[in-house]
Formats: sequence, structure tokens, C-alpha cells
Amino acid sequence: MPKWSVTLNGDRADLKALADLGVGVTEEGDACVFHSPELDALTDPHAVYQRTVEWVEVFNGLSRIAGRDVKGRMISVGGIVRTDGNTRATFMIPGTGELKVQGSDLGTRPFAAWVALAAREASVARALRFFAAPVTSFSLWNVYEVIREDAGGTKTDIVNKGLANDPDIERFRGVHYPSALGDKARHAVQPKLQPAPTNPMSLAEAQEFITHLLEKWLASK
Repeated sequence: MPKWSVTLNGDRADLKALADLGVGVTEEGDACVFHSPELDALTDPHAVYQRTVEWVEVFNGLSRIAGRDVKGRMISVGGIVRTDGNTRATFMIPGTGELKVQGSDLGTRPFAAWVALAAREASVARALRFFAAPVTSFSLWNVYEVIREDAGGTKTDIVNKGLANDPDIERFRGVHYPSALGDKARHAVQPKLQPAPTNPMSLAEAQEFITHLLEKWLASK
């Protein structure tokens, strides 16, 4: 079976911070390289590239949890190398998989375990990819929906599992309402089925709420 390795390009300090997460990225000389048994099961370099881009998006979500999101600095997928016995082939595929990261405190979060969890559970990978997207009412609600479905399908299930309390969820629901977020709201027209929350969250508060919810959900698995 061939072995694949993917070089990641970017700021050296950022690459080292990523390697320190223990997520399959290692420092090899002057390069940082991503390895994964999942990649080794693939045969097409384009598939290897696309899967690596997806993993970079997962890493990006973890980086945002760690509070390491630096605009203008990115890690991208570089050369892809396939080694099969004594044969070595290098592929360069256009495109970018971006990871904004900086070398700040990693805290005590089990990032490597969460990467393994994302490999096992599609819902975890989806939630992290949504969380890695630009912060909008849409991306934050998408994370919430994935967690709600995994918890059992209702707001009550989230509360019963101790992931969040009902008042905070009610305030977070304000992301739907133009009366709360104006043009940044998830809906262009004020929803009529339910009244808007009386004390809705700002977008910054909603991001903080989802960050804590996501961490609790990951830790519960």
C-alpha cells in the first residue's frame, strides 16, 4: 500500500503550533508534513488533496476553539508525495486549504483526541468545519444544529445533557431575527412563528456561546 505525505505551507511559528497539537502534523527538516492512515487508503492524489483540505478545515475549527485565529496568516496544502516501495512520486495540485493559526497557549484541551473523534464521527468533523467558517449567524447556527441533532434532536436534549442552559439557548435563538442582528441575522424577514427573544445575544456573544457549547459537546464524547 502506498504511503502519502502532504507538505503544509505557511508561517513557521504557525506550523510549529499546529505540530504541537499532535494531530498528525510533524516537523521534518525545514518542512511540516501531514500524515494519516486514512490518506494511505486512497489511490488518487486529487482525493488525497481534497481530504487534506477537509482536515485543514477541521484543524481550523480546533484552532478557533483555542482562540488562535489570525487574519492574513494561513497554512495551505503544498506538495503531495506518494511513496510505494522504492518509488516516490510528487504531485502539485492547485488550490488552497487555509488554516489560520498562531502559536499561543494551547491550554489543556485534548486536540489530538478530538481529531481522532472527527475521524470516527462525521458529525464532529462537520461541526468543526462549520465552526471554522467565517463567523456569521448561518455558520454558528449550523454548528448548533449539528450538536442538537447529535444530542437527540431538541433543545431539551441539549439541556438535559448539561451542554447548555435553556435561557442561553433562548438568547442564542436571536440570531434568526433582524430586530436583534439587523442584516447579519439568519433571516431577512422577522420570523412570525415565535416571538424574538427579549434579550438576544450579539454576534460576538453568540460566537462565545457556540464555542463553549462545542467544547462541552466534544468533551462529552
